[in-house]
Amino acid sequence: MTLTYLVIGANRGLGLEFVKQLSEKEGCKVLATARDLQAAGELQALARKAGSDKVQLFELDFTSEESLASLTPSLPPFNRLLINAGTNSLRDPLLTSSLDMPSDLLKTFEINVLGPLKTVRALVPVMKDANVEGGEKEGKKVMLMSSELASIERIDIKGTNSPSYSVSKTALNMLGAKLALELTPLDIDLVIMHPGWVKTDMGGEFAPLEPAQSIAGMLSTLESAHTGSFMGWDGKVTPW
Repeated sequence: MTLTYLVIGANRGLGLEFVKQLSEKEGCKVLATARDLQAAGELQALARKAGSDKVQLFELDFTSEESLASLTPSLPPFNRLLINAGTNSLRDPLLTSSLDMPSDLLKTFEINVLGPLKTVRALVPVMKDANVEGGEKEGKKVMLMSSELASIERIDIKGTNSPSYSVSKTALNMLGAKLALELTPLDIDLVIMHPGWVKTDMGGEFAPLEPAQSIAGMLSTLESAHTGSFMGWDGKVTPW
C-alpha cells in the first residue's frame, strides 16, 4: 500500500498532527503546506526529523488562485487531499458584526468556503491524472474539514457559539455534498469531517479531545466513509 497525502494547512494544531501521524505510518508519504513556511517552525522540525522521503513542504495560500497555480507543477502524485485550513476569528453576534468591506464575516467565508472550493478546483485535475506508485487499489479521496457547529439539527445544543464560523461551515457542508456528486464520475470520493472539540489554539484548553485521538479517528474514518457523507472523528454519521 502506498498513500500520498497532501495536507492543506499543516503549520499547527490538527494539520500538524496529521503530518506527525502520517509521517510515522508505513507506506505513507506526506506533502504538507503552510502559508508561511518560515513561521512554521514545528512543521519544519517535524519534516527534518522524518526526512524528505517521508515529508515534503510547500508554501501555499489556499485562498489565492495564483498561489495554487504556482504550487501544482511542483507536486508529486498524490491520492489523498486533506483540506484542513480554516479560521474562527470572529465570534461577534450576526446582528452586530460588521458588514463593511472587508468585513470579518466575509473574510471567514473567503477562507472557510471559497478557499476549499478554489483548492479542489485547482488540485483535483492534478489528482485525477496522478498515478501513485503502489497506490492503484487505494482509490482517491478528498477530505473537507468541517465542524459539529455546522449541524443545523444540533443548533439547540450549540446555540449562538461562533455564529460566522458555524454559518460558513454549514455552507462548506453543502459545497462538499455538491462536489461529491461532481467528483463521482472522476472516481474520487469526498468526505466531510468534523474533528470533535479538540485541544488546539482554536478549540481551547478546556476541550476534551487530544489532537492525537481526533486525527487517528479521522484517518480511519476517511478510509471507510461513503462519499458525500458528514462524519465525526469517531466514525459516527453527523446530522446535517
